[in-house]
Amino acid sequence: MKKTALALIFAASSFGSAYAASGVVNIPSIEANIANKLVAEAVNACAAKHLAVTATVVNAAGQRVAMLSGNGAPIDTASISYRKAYTIYSWGTAKHKNTTSELLAAKLVGPEDGSLTTVAGILVLPGGVILKSNGHTIGGLGVSGAPDGMDDEGCAKAAVEKYKSQF
Repeated sequence: MKKTALALIFAASSFGSAYAASGVVNIPSIEANIANKLVAEAVNACAAKHLAVTATVVNAAGQRVAMLSGNGAPIDTASISYRKAYTIYSWGTAKHKNTTSELLAAKLVGPEDGSLTTVAGILVLPGGVILKSNGHTIGGLGVSGAPDGMDDEGCAKAAVEKYKSQF
């Protein structure tokens, strides 16, 4: 009798653990230390071209993980770089695009009943690069401040290229 009761208790506790675990969602996301390296590299890549920019990384929740403004970067570049990072993170995977310039070139307007550009936080301008690891989108990197958004995007791509083996 004791053995049966003990077996039932063990089985119930095992089932409870498995059941609780099934309610957990694990979402791959960029680590803060890598995010800091990415923003520093993007800012440095642009500084080497005499461009003062701000770079921002968002994680898999769309939250700002790292941001760095280069010397002389205008104040509005902080919000613009965030919006570029958020845009490519939130729409890049859904639309099968790796950069905000690709989103722009595709002339995506969003849902039939409204424009993609009316969604809060979305900014479809060059300068955002998606961050992926093992096929999973783990964040986005946005750069703002260069006179041409393609320069912003080039600096973001250079940073991703340098550190992609680490994520």
